[in-house]
Amino acid sequence: ACPLPDATVGESYSHQMRATGFTAAPRWLPSGLPEGLTQNADTGLITGTPVRAGVHLVTLFASAFQDNQLAVAICTMSVNPPAT
Repeated sequence: ACPLPDATVGESYSHQMRATGFTAAPRWLPSGLPEGLTQNADTGLITGTPVRAGVHLVTLFASAFQDNQLAVAICTMSVNPPAT
């Protein structure tokens, strides 16, 4: 779901992506995640601790090639400066 929830520099982040309509469990491939965040290719879970503030354009691919299914989400994600 876009936009992705905001994150904060230096704070742990976790967000579960979901893909509906697939007949098989999709594999996930992200592009443009903020530095410090990764996505689990099997579950779609985005986790980590961002290291730099800014607004990011993130492309998330969910694919089930055995069924010729592909979904693409292009989302914005804000990483806020650390709380003072």
